[in-house]
Amino acid sequence: MVTTANDIPINAVDWVLLKVRDATDYTVVLETHAAFVLNNGTIVTADGSLSEGVNFYNLVAGTDYYLSVEHRNHLGVLSANMVALPNATSYDFSVVSNVWAGLSQTSDLGGGVSGLRAGDNNSDGVINYVDFNFYVDELPIDISYPKTDCNFDGLIDGADFTLYFGNAGTIGIDAVRY
Repeated sequence: MVTTANDIPINAVDWVLLKVRDATDYTVVLETHAAFVLNNGTIVTADGSLSEGVNFYNLVAGTDYYLSVEHRNHLGVLSANMVALPNATSYDFSVVSNVWAGLSQTSDLGGGVSGLRAGDNNSDGVINYVDFNFYVDELPIDISYPKTDCNFDGLIDGADFTLYFGNAGTIGIDAVRY
């Protein structure tokens, strides 16, 4: 639980929701945790107890699960394969083959690295005109954590529109849309 700004790691750039999903029905969420995304792409637990990764407490050890990552203004992603938890190595969502539906759900960042598709400003799993309307509505507003700041520079500007526009028309897979 984060109670003050001092609880946030200095190198945190944003936060995500991590969900563990049932192996027989990946639409069933078994456990959810908020986590910080660090500037090197590592995801860490919000309570500061780990330097890397997130603990889940209500799972059966040695059991396979699907994993998903969801973000406030990017399309969520689902693991391409089930993962036995606890896992000894991190699951790397930046590898396109590790993501369900691969490049249709991620953006190619170059160098063999993929990332979440930006521009889902209303968090409904579809990047379309509704997200553009959110962008336009926030343009003149000075707020500290704008929903449409897709590149996390603290500003709502053309760079955010470019990210939205490049992903417009993308629909997230059903499992992470609902």
